[in-house]
Amino acid sequence: MMEGLEKPLALGDRPDTPSDDPADRLAPDPAVPEVAEPVEVAEPVEVAEPVEVAEHHPPRSWSGLIPTVIIGVVAVIVVGVLIFVSDRGGPAASVDHRGQPLTITGTVDTFDRPDDPAGLGAGPPPLVWVSDAGTWAIGANRAAAPSGTTERSLAVVDLGHRDGAVSVRLPSVRSNAGLVFRYQDRSNYWAVVAVREYASWAIIRVVNGHQKAVANTGLSSLSDGSVVGVRMQGDIIDVTLEGQVVRTVTDKTLAGATRVGLTARGPEPQGATFDDFTVSGP
Repeated sequence: MMEGLEKPLALGDRPDTPSDDPADRLAPDPAVPEVAEPVEVAEPVEVAEPVEVAEHHPPRSWSGLIPTVIIGVVAVIVVGVLIFVSDRGGPAASVDHRGQPLTITGTVDTFDRPDDPAGLGAGPPPLVWVSDAGTWAIGANRAAAPSGTTERSLAVVDLGHRDGAVSVRLPSVRSNAGLVFRYQDRSNYWAVVAVREYASWAIIRVVNGHQKAVANTGLSSLSDGSVVGVRMQGDIIDVTLEGQVVRTVTDKTLAGATRVGLTARGPEPQGATFDDFTVSGP
């Protein structure tokens, strides 16, 4: 080859220097692949813990609250009634007269008659005393309970009707001394007697000789001179102290018996005395 002449370019060869032809500069070379620009890879995104979304409860209307309020009020009333009627044991009364004033007036036996160691004799008509158990006596114008006996002593008069009231004043209050009512015989009767150990009066029922304490008057006065009474109306028994009802019992046992009177039992009543025995009709 001759010096001075450039070597001819082979097909596909490119000159080492860029071409002055604009078309050559813009057209991509098919033999050289295009290199894509690098793609930025996003950093991993931390996924937050799922957040509990509280349920939304729209405010309840008054109309929706009324059934709940009614149920609550009824429940409170029921509980209150159960507590009220269960007071200190004993049967619940269908009626309750506690707290009501009740002064028993009528025929009064003051025992103002000569001393009698053998019995209580006859009071104002129609009261005629029968010592059904034990030896009762009159001394210093008062009835005196028998002493030295372990059995219950009973002295009664006939009221003449099943409903009525009876009361007595005890100048000397002793345990196991008090009133007898709804008296049928010495094996069947009701009584209200002092229980000094518990500062209360016990209401007892005796049926076929078996005694049961039915109820009591709760914490009550047992001071000398106390006045205890009983009102009988059908199957309702009201026990009174100092002219006020302190216990109501509903019981039809012996409701047809018509006799009432005095009672004492055992050595505790020794020295117990009774005065101003009062009876009244229905």
